[in-house]
Amino acid sequence: MKRIFRQLLADEEGTFDIETGQQPRTGFAYNPTGVALLEVDEPTPAAIRKALALARQEGARYLGTWRHPDGPLVFLSTAVTQDESVARERVAATGQHAYFDLERCRTIAVPAH
Repeated sequence: MKRIFRQLLADEEGTFDIETGQQPRTGFAYNPTGVALLEVDEPTPAAIRKALALARQEGARYLGTWRHPDGPLVFLSTAVTQDESVARERVAATGQHAYFDLERCRTIAVPAH
């Protein structure tokens, strides 16, 4: 949890292994449910503990974060796949707008159908 907290203080967006706090370097990160776990104004140890507990309840391996422009910090249960088509299909199926390329550090938009 300390590793995640330190990283979120430096850069509020990331994907973290919920057991180790490590950030995967390759693959495509996406929210498998399309639903946020928690929204907060600031990353605090209490918020991270709560988000980790919620992600574990969902059976997630990763916890992702994203800051809405001019809005809250969002915690998401996150999956990581090496197959980009899986990320794209899952995101489209749940009505989301994007997934994240971890190696290239960029968001990839998914057109609405």
